[in-house]
Amino acid sequence: MTRCGRQGAMMLLNFLAGLHLKTSSYPVGGLQRVVDAIEQRYRDLGGEIHFKSRVAKILVENNKAVGVRLEDGTEHRADVVISAADGRTTIFDMLEGKYINDKIRGRYDNPALFPPIFFVSLGVLADIKAFTGEVLMATLVFIVVAIITKLVGCGVPARLLGMSTRDSLIVGFGMAPRGEVAMIVALLALNQGVIEQAGYVSLVIMSLVTTLIVPLVLRNWLYRGEIPR
Repeated sequence: MTRCGRQGAMMLLNFLAGLHLKTSSYPVGGLQRVVDAIEQRYRDLGGEIHFKSRVAKILVENNKAVGVRLEDGTEHRADVVISAADGRTTIFDMLEGKYINDKIRGRYDNPALFPPIFFVSLGVLADIKAFTGEVLMATLVFIVVAIITKLVGCGVPARLLGMSTRDSLIVGFGMAPRGEVAMIVALLALNQGVIEQAGYVSLVIMSLVTTLIVPLVLRNWLYRGEIPR
């Protein structure tokens, strides 16, 4: 498994573990309540917040940030300037690329893919409006085929090599998830016009379902309570 694959698997396992242990949670009222509380506390301390005020440039004097210039031309001076923008915008746009070295440039010229962002981007591309009754049927077929092919392609060879029937089923079901590889192939097919949005949505859902269903099958059917609690 690649490094990206291990990271993605660990995040999925952590998420599933949190649901199982009932330790995953979210703020009552949604995250906006948290943002509102932070904003109110900042204002109570005397802070000011300016909305719709995009920063165009960080002002620098004697190699020290002394303020910002907004897109409308107004300037605001400060003892300390903290950028909450992304690194490229801050370094190459607001600071005009004046404070970089080969190491910094290399990180942006050859960026390492951050798996969670990649998977989120795949989900964003899926238009759920395309999920019709016909797509649902196609998705169910994809899920069944995805599981059966792994059972045949991995479980049968394991049985022929001397493993028990149950262990062979564990191998087959354990290989059933169609994770990032299937999603990448689906994305390439969508970009090349090989499939339409409906097909892409179906493949993405198939990948998610096969990834989520395997732990349930292994724990509640194949292992049959043998996992220590």
